[in-house]
Amino acid sequence: MERELRELYKLRDRLRYWVRAFSDELKSLEEHSREIDNRLKMKGRWIDWRYVNGYRPYACLRWFENGKLRSKYLGKNPDLRLLKLPKREERELENELKSISERIRKLRSNIQKADKIFRRLFMKRSPKKLKKAT
Repeated sequence: MERELRELYKLRDRLRYWVRAFSDELKSLEEHSREIDNRLKMKGRWIDWRYVNGYRPYACLRWFENGKLRSKYLGKNPDLRLLKLPKREERELENELKSISERIRKLRSNIQKADKIFRRLFMKRSPKKLKKAT
């Protein structure tokens, strides 16, 4: 009996580890998908017009990346339509977003299966027995 209880506690600790790992991965996937979405929509980027020594303004694309303000010289007469991401990079980001969505779908499916198993296990017991067990 004592051995079985020790094994149950080990399994409980392993389940806690997996729940923590699941939470961490879900948070990471969510952040990464938000970053990709922002890049695809060009959110967080703007154009500054600067003067150098009082001469004609020139355009500069500005954005924050890893907490630092970045900029890119666009020239005196930039074609603002070219500010879109290159098609190749856009396709890569969309594919990455799809793979993240697929991973989230698989995680959800597996967590729902685990939830169903635990519900079946504990719903058979009366609420009084559940309170005593905790």
